[in-house]
This record gives sequence, structure tokens and C-alpha cells, in this order.
Amino acid sequence: MQFYNLRFWIKFSWLLLLLWTISFQSIAQQKIIDSLSIALKKHNVHETKLTIQDTTFIKLWNGIASAYYVVNADSAIAIGKKSRKRCQKLAYTLGEGEALRVIGLGYNQKGAFEEAIQYYQMSLSLFKNANDERATAKTLNSLGNTYKNRGDYFLALTTHREGLKIREKLKDKLGASATLNNIGNIYYDQEDYKTAITYYDQSIQLKEEVKDIFGVPMILNNVGGSYMKLGDFKKALSYHEKSIDISKKNGDKRVWAMNLHGIGEVYRRQGKYELALQHYLKSTELKLILKDKWGLMYDFFAVAQVYTAQGDMAKSIEAAEKAATLAKEIKSPKEYKDICKLLYENYKKTAQYNLALLYFEAHKVTSDSLYNIDKSKAINNLESKVALEKKEQQFAILQLASQKQKEAGEFQRVIIYLVLLGFASVLLFALFVYRSRQVQKRLNVELAKKQAELQTSNEELQQSQEEIIAQRDHIEEQNKDLAYQNTQTKHSIMTALAIQKALLPFDNRVRGILKDYFVLYQPRDIVSGDFYWIEKLDNQVIVVAADCTGHGVPGAFMSLIAINLLERVVLQNKVTSPPQILRDLHDLVRSALKQDEIENQSGMDLGIVTITNGNTLHFSGAKRP
Repeated sequence: MQFYNLRFWIKFSWLLLLLWTISFQSIAQQKIIDSLSIALKKHNVHETKLTIQDTTFIKLWNGIASAYYVVNADSAIAIGKKSRKRCQKLAYTLGEGEALRVIGLGYNQKGAFEEAIQYYQMSLSLFKNANDERATAKTLNSLGNTYKNRGDYFLALTTHREGLKIREKLKDKLGASATLNNIGNIYYDQEDYKTAITYYDQSIQLKEEVKDIFGVPMILNNVGGSYMKLGDFKKALSYHEKSIDISKKNGDKRVWAMNLHGIGEVYRRQGKYELALQHYLKSTELKLILKDKWGLMYDFFAVAQVYTAQGDMAKSIEAAEKAATLAKEIKSPKEYKDICKLLYENYKKTAQYNLALLYFEAHKVTSDSLYNIDKSKAINNLESKVALEKKEQQFAILQLASQKQKEAGEFQRVIIYLVLLGFASVLLFALFVYRSRQVQKRLNVELAKKQAELQTSNEELQQSQEEIIAQRDHIEEQNKDLAYQNTQTKHSIMTALAIQKALLPFDNRVRGILKDYFVLYQPRDIVSGDFYWIEKLDNQVIVVAADCTGHGVPGAFMSLIAINLLERVVLQNKVTSPPQILRDLHDLVRSALKQDEIENQSGMDLGIVTITNGNTLHFSGAKRP
């Protein structure tokens, strides 16, 4: 038995050494994870009784999952779920809570923020029930970071401040430093760089107090980035270079690469493009080794921006395409939108219009999607703030009621004292007894009045609450009605869009008339008063581009009338001369809209081109050059 325990602790010490190494040797991280996994397979956990060895190896299992989430989020989630099942069998609550937190880290890394939040909240519930404040604070830190990544800055800040209170209570300076850094990141994302620097400085101070030399470089990088945003390039370079010096000594290539990118950003902002490229490319070399897709995406995008500024569109497009591929892989719509915009502009400059149009549409679709997401986030934040304000109002009402109750209690105590004094006075003087009774009666009347006033106030508050609830229900019903009407209107308009598209020339129709062409058709609304039309008649090609009066549904109706009248002039009446088409169309529009009988100024602006076999072009336009 002693030999078995000795062998176990030797193996355990070796595994702990490997886990410690994970934090500082990024190159060998995957190999270390593989070694830990092999070692764990050799360990046979008891299923019936929880032992010290079981809890130790579950901690190592969770440690592997935690190390995995940066390298391979899916593997981290899978390992975390296996660890959770084992913890449930052993009824090991703290191990299950940590497994849930690690699963949340994996989902957060994948950008699946809702799933991450669900697992963090389950983890929090277990830790709080177990009164494990240190683990609770750690999970609050992870949850706050996910709220920030999702854009819920109000919830992120509230969550981090809750975690900070716990860590300050525990005198956990290292944990408090991490939370302060994360609060600084929230202010950085909201472009309040001065406040962000204040929190970063507090975080650095705590790390220096506990001599955490490995955590300082990351925060120095954040400070450098903040000064760069403020336009203080000298301070920005100073902080980045200081961070690089420490990172090189620590062997932390990830932070080293981040600072190289930060210095590149400073030089790019200053217009020193060659220096910027040098630092971006050095950063890329390190991130390729680390398999850091997020960092590589930012590097490639920055390189593309530099090449664009230098006028080298070919190299810019090559780098931007790499950045776009990575942005799609890691599901980063915000960055993908900006990259698509750059590719659209570069392809347009190089006359590659098909690709330009492709990326323009991708940029527009992503922008619309982000707009809807941002709008939803704004509504969520507003609802959170309203809920907080309601709680504060309820607290104020409770305080007021408590104060009134306290005053009533003081009155009652005064009455008791006076009654006692009256009884004592009976033994001495009958006159004093009589007068004390009179005072007692007067105070009772005043107390009754106060109680009646309090009752009236309570009834008024109750009535106000009922009115507010009734108003809320009324608003909810109105919102449902509006949503239903909006849905019906949208369905109708989408049907109208299908009808309008059916009247526009299809691709195969145009391709049968013209060999080389493109169509740029972007209605402001879902349906539009703009339309294009093409026909071939007697070896002549007639092309029309028109803008009818009005937008949306009115314009769409006008476009249907216009297309119908245009087909009558050209196809039925066989008119191919642009000026004659305009004149006939003018007469038909006036007749169709009864403009001689009623005041109706609707019409259209259009340009007409006729191309003959000899490539002779005839043009006429109505308010169109």
C-alpha cells in the first residue's frame, strides 16, 4: 500500500509539473496535453467511493480542458463534459462546478456566447451553494468576459464588480488584478481610454505587489493600445517595448506577438508603413507557431491596410483574402464586415467588378446583421437599466415605510413612558394622574390620525401599482397587434417584390441579347420605383433604365404601369426610335393616370438606348443625361 501511494504521488508530481509548464511553453502545449491525456487513461478512478486520488485527477482533467480551450475549443468542451459526468457519479460538487466553467470557456472561445453563459450560471449555482467564494469569483470573472464579448457592457461591468468585491474580501490580490484588467477592457471597448488606463494601472500595481511577472506584460500591452487610441504614440511605444522585454524573458510568445502588432498599429497611424509591415510580419510568424487564428486575422487585415495605403492592390487583396477566410472560420462578423469593405474597394480599383460586387454584398449583409444584433443589445441593456432603476425605487419605498414605522414605534414608546409615569404619579399626586391621562388621550388621537394617513398612503401606492400594471398590459397588447400588422404588411410587400422581380429581365433573357453586361440594382426599400428593361426587335437592341415617381409601394405600382405601357409601345406598336418611344410613352402615361382630368403629377425619369447591328447607338432621355 505504501509503495502504491509513493508511485501515485510521483506520477501526480510529474503531472503537476506538466500543468505548470502549460502556462509558459506555448510551443509544446499540444504535446503536454497529449501526455496528460495518456497519463489519465492509465489511472483507474474508483466509481463507488471518492478518494484523494479521484479528486486530484479530476482537477487534472479539468486542467487539461482549461488548457485546451485556446488550442481547440471543441476538445475543451468534450473533455469538460466527460469530467462533469464523472463528477456527478462521484457527487463531487466542486469538480462539477469547475468542469461547467471550463465548458463555458470553450463555448466562449467559439463565439457561442449564449451556451457559455448557461454553463457559467450552472457553475455559479454550484459554487454559491457550496459557499466556495474563491471559485465563485473565478466564475464571475469568466461570465463577465463573455458578457463583454457579447456586447452587454452593463451586465459585464455589474458581474465584474460583484467578483471584485469577493476577491477584495478574500484579499486575493492576483484575482483582483485580473478583474481590474477586465473592467479596463470594458471601458476600452466603449472608447473611454482614460478610464481604462486607470483600471489597468491598478491591476499592474497589484501584480507587482504579489510579484506576478508573467501577468504584467499583457496589461502593459493594453495600456500601450489605449495610449495609441489617445494619439500619444510616444507613450504607446514605450509601454509596448517594456512589455516585449518582459515577455521575452518569460518566454511568453503570445503576449510578445500582441505587442508587435500594437507597435505596427502605432507606426501605421503615423504613416511609417515599412516599419509597420516589419512588426506585423514578425507578429504573424509567432502567431503561426501558436495557431492563433484571431491574432492572425488582425495581422493580415492590418497588412492589407498598409499595402492599400502604399498602392499595392495585389498584395493588399492577397492579405485581405486570408483575413476574410480566418474571420469566417472564427465567426467574427464585425471584423469580417470591415475586411469585406476593404476587398470591395480594392477589387473595384482594379476593375474586378464581379468580385467587387460579391464583397460589397457580403459587407452589406453582415452590416445589416450586425445592426440588428446591436439594436437587440441596446434593447437588452436598456431593459437591464430599467430593471435596476425599478429595484432602486422599490428600495426607496421600503426605506420610507420603514422610517414611518419607526416613527410610529417611537410614538408608542412615548405613550408607554407617559402611562408608566402616570401610574407612578397616582401614588404621589392625583392631579398629576389626571393631567397625564389627558396627555395620553391627546397622543392617542394623533397616533390614530398618523395611522389613517399611512393607510391612505398605502392605498394610493397600491392603486398606482395597479394602474402601472394595467398600462403595461395595454402596451403589450398594442405591441402584439403592431407585430401582427407588421408581419402581414411585410408578407404583402414580399409578395409584391416577387411580382416586380418577375417583370424585370431574367439573367438568361439578358444573356441571350448581350454578350457582356452587368446589372447594379439596389432598391432603397424592399420594392422600388426603379426598373430596367431590355428587348430585341428587328435586329435592334432597346435598353431602358427608369426611375418612377415615389419610393417603396407607390413607386413599385408606378413601375408596373410603366413596364406595361413600354411593352405596348415597343412590342405592340413596333416603335424603336428612342425619341418616338418617349413621346408615345408620355402620351400613354398621361392617359393612363388621367392627368388631364385630375391633378396627378406622377411619372418617371428614364433613359432609352437603341443599338443597331452596325453598333450605332441612339439615345434619348427624360430628365436623364
